[in-house]
Amino acid sequence: QSMYRNGGQSDFLMLLVIDHEAGTLRRLQIERDTVARIHVLTVLGQDGGYRNLQICLSHGYGTNQEECAQNTLEAVSHYLDGLQIDLFMAVDYETIGPVNDLLGGVTVTLADDFTDLDPAMARGTTLTLRGKQAEWFVRSRMTIGDGTNASRQVRQREWLEKATALLEEKVRADSGFLNTLMDSMGSRLVTNASQGRIVNEFNRAVGYTRPPVEQIPGTYGMSSAGFVEYHTDPDEVTRWVLDAFYRPAEQTDSNRDSAQEDA
Repeated sequence: QSMYRNGGQSDFLMLLVIDHEAGTLRRLQIERDTVARIHVLTVLGQDGGYRNLQICLSHGYGTNQEECAQNTLEAVSHYLDGLQIDLFMAVDYETIGPVNDLLGGVTVTLADDFTDLDPAMARGTTLTLRGKQAEWFVRSRMTIGDGTNASRQVRQREWLEKATALLEEKVRADSGFLNTLMDSMGSRLVTNASQGRIVNEFNRAVGYTRPPVEQIPGTYGMSSAGFVEYHTDPDEVTRWVLDAFYRPAEQTDSNRDSAQEDA
């Protein structure tokens, strides 16, 4: 492949919305097969314009991992009605095992059979994932269960919820743990934020209310080339953006009036 089209696909996409005023942390999981407007490059690295493709493919275009991540950021921003996204973090799947182990291991009950990968990972087994087991749990798809990304997303959300709870416990016990965790990722972590900024944001958000992970409603179909596509209604996208980032005018006016009365 060309060096301009070799960034790999972004199999897991999640937008975090941290509201320090309300004390909430909302999480939007974006289906990797969502059809969106993405910027593409030619095999010679020239501007190929924009095409409506699976949003996961946006990460494939760029000369390095930073450019690939920025291209994905642009695709997600455009998909969400031009929403400005301040920070991004991109990590390689190979970090999942080490992160899982640093957290002490995420415990799950397997709804699917993974014995082709590890004899210990039989369906119905409850076990604490170790090393590669954690990566297989969140990454494997084609040979697991019904083979769909929809099913894989359920596993990804389960691991994420339990890993987040473990991370909060570790940070409360050791204020330097998050730095240790990020250091362990090394060059496999690509971000436009300083480590200090990420640590500060996390420390402020520890204990915030976390509603269940959200996903914009859509329908699955097949492209003319035989690839799975997830189509969302633009009105549903706008509805989510408005709900997550805006308050009704009357609520804003009421808050302003209350503040004036208090003064």
